[in-house]
Amino acid sequence: MVAADTPTRSRDRLRPSNSALVIGAVVLAVTALPIVFPWITSGRIVSDLGQLAAAVIAWLACRRTARSTSGRMRRSWRAISVGCAGWAVGELLWTVLDVGYDGQVPYPSLADVGFLVFPIGAIACLLLFPPAGGKIDRVRSVLDGSALLAALIAIYWATASPFANDGRAPVTGLLAIVTIAYPTGDLLIIGLAFYIVSQPTRHRLALVLLAGGVSVMALADAGFAALESTDYQARLPDIGWAAAFLFLGCAATIGGRLLAVDRATGNSPPPSQPPGASMLPYLPLAIAVATVGFRAITGRGAGVVETAALTVAVSAVLLRQYLTVRDNRQLLGVVASREAQLVRQAFQDQLTGLHNRALFTDRVAHALDLHRRDLRPVGLLFCDLDDFKAVNDTYGHAAGDEVLIRVAERLRGALRDGDTIARFGGDEFAVLLEDGSEPTTVATRIIDALRAPFTVNEIVIHVGISVGVTDLDGQQTIPTLDELLAHADVAMYSAKRSGKGRLALWESTMVLPAAVDLRLREPLRTALRTGGIVAVYQPIINLEDGRMTAVETLARWMHDGLQVSPVEFVPLAGRAGLMTELTDHMLNEACRQMATWTRNLGDHGLRTGVNIPPQLIVDQQFPDRVASILARYDVPPEQLVLEITEDALLGDLATARTVTSRLRELGASLSLDDFGTGYSSLLHLRQIPLDALKIDISFIDDIDRDADAERFLRAFLSLGRDLGLTVTAEGVEREGQVTALRRLGCPTAQGFLFARPGTAAELESGLLAPGAHWTPAATPAARGRRSTPGRVG
Repeated sequence: MVAADTPTRSRDRLRPSNSALVIGAVVLAVTALPIVFPWITSGRIVSDLGQLAAAVIAWLACRRTARSTSGRMRRSWRAISVGCAGWAVGELLWTVLDVGYDGQVPYPSLADVGFLVFPIGAIACLLLFPPAGGKIDRVRSVLDGSALLAALIAIYWATASPFANDGRAPVTGLLAIVTIAYPTGDLLIIGLAFYIVSQPTRHRLALVLLAGGVSVMALADAGFAALESTDYQARLPDIGWAAAFLFLGCAATIGGRLLAVDRATGNSPPPSQPPGASMLPYLPLAIAVATVGFRAITGRGAGVVETAALTVAVSAVLLRQYLTVRDNRQLLGVVASREAQLVRQAFQDQLTGLHNRALFTDRVAHALDLHRRDLRPVGLLFCDLDDFKAVNDTYGHAAGDEVLIRVAERLRGALRDGDTIARFGGDEFAVLLEDGSEPTTVATRIIDALRAPFTVNEIVIHVGISVGVTDLDGQQTIPTLDELLAHADVAMYSAKRSGKGRLALWESTMVLPAAVDLRLREPLRTALRTGGIVAVYQPIINLEDGRMTAVETLARWMHDGLQVSPVEFVPLAGRAGLMTELTDHMLNEACRQMATWTRNLGDHGLRTGVNIPPQLIVDQQFPDRVASILARYDVPPEQLVLEITEDALLGDLATARTVTSRLRELGASLSLDDFGTGYSSLLHLRQIPLDALKIDISFIDDIDRDADAERFLRAFLSLGRDLGLTVTAEGVEREGQVTALRRLGCPTAQGFLFARPGTAAELESGLLAPGAHWTPAATPAARGRRSTPGRVG
């Protein structure tokens, strides 16, 4: 509320000045009455009193504004208020003398003392008025004012000065002092007024009114001096004096109001300069030169004063021109420096000093143009530091920046002068080869250059680099700029995937993982919606009698007539947020097929396993969905095995324990897949309710030819038996493995040796047929082939 009321209170304090303006206008009209109606009795006295009232009103307005400001602004308004007060006292004495001497007031008189206070106050006001520019601007303004004032003195002395050498009687004594004081003060006022108005300033209207007021006063004085020897009854200067004070009253009122608003709002308008202000000194100087020159041509000669004044004016203008030329030269230097800086910023990396992406892509585009024209060689290397994020995270960004600077130095050293190297951003660099150099050779030099460690702040830091290479040999279709850069980028990622610290040459079969995601994400979403994801089943065999006891339900996807590997589309489902939908789909397929087999084959005793991704093991809604699916197909929960991996148990173990307990309460079984590959397998056996273990293929591989592998497997089997868990060996591919598993007492196994994942129809005609069981002769083609079943989770 206080801030909101401030402008109102400020305006309220200024309202008496508004009334004074109205009174001032009335006073001006009264002052003009004797001129308009010369027959009015006592017209001189009416005019004198009107001028006195105008001066008093201006004094009150300036005094009020001075009280409402501070600093130089207060001193400036106080000075002009003193000038107005002095002039009012002088006008009061003039009125008394005018009445006493019946219009024949002596000159000079006591009234002149009061009148001469005004130019002193006005000059002080203009000099004290706060400047808006800097030091150089003020120096330039002083030179402008000096040139203007000197030119006006030369004009005055050559045309109207009573001391000019033009044959008039000389003026001496007190009369000389007063006579010279008026024009000198008026010239100073006019010069300063024009000087002030021409400068950059805030609240220009108030300043123009102030300068206008003092200038009108000076012109009225000049008019009075000119009319003194003529019929003074016209009293035209009286209107000028009254009008001058009306201007000053307006200036004080408007200036005070604007300053009050600035204080209330906390801001003020920026300084502004009137158009053409820079020409201000030249016009009076031209008039002065013409006037003095005319006197010289006509034989009257140029006096010492006007010659000196003209010399000062010309010198001030020349000095101002020198400053302007110097400033312009400095400005041109600054502009040139800024342009060079902008060019560096636009085309140079600020940290390493290498070229940046903008310049590099421009040069690559130019190289492609030359290649299209005359098949000039073009090689492009895209480089990325290996594990640089770990440097930033471990040692801080300052150390990381220092490493980047050192890397840039080594890269320069590994290249020729004609090669173009740029920092693409972050820890990525690019190299353009146009001289026919073998790109793979250059890439090898770059990799070798970064093998030695860096020492930063006494810390030894190893940073490798992976390089993607693309080369235009003149025989291939010429790619676009974006395609060429993409080829090098894809090759670089291929180098990283192959082990880092390597190079890879771009091939048309290479694609980025992100590109695969973009290409397959929507088709995968559509396939889930339209049934494009189908289920296949891989048997789990009882090793004692060779009969099938269970199946693992696996996902397969055909897209555009090609089989998409589960290794690709299952992780993609996770990145696309489709894993829940995919898992629910596979649970539905598994239960639907179990219900079909039950109807067609009767009590087959099979169970079906479905892989469950980690995120669903901590989803408390998941058990309800499983129960709903089982009920939908009327499948006994005992026939469903949910296979989880240790990844699912590394996060929120408490929630995982709750979810798995609820699943077991439904009657479903839980199996820990890939057992033995994690860091905490034994811990999970104790903390999570499980029914079965599936031993990872890595422990099965060599059990028929490695005694240590056999000992590991024997321990796993013993542990499973002690905990009451059913154990299944995964990835069985050789009959020797089956022999070893039987000897160790492993109850069940799964792998390509028994059967590949197949459709329900294929299974029904094979191991699911009545009386069917596995025998070694049943799958001779399975030997020597890796078991890589695709899973949902």
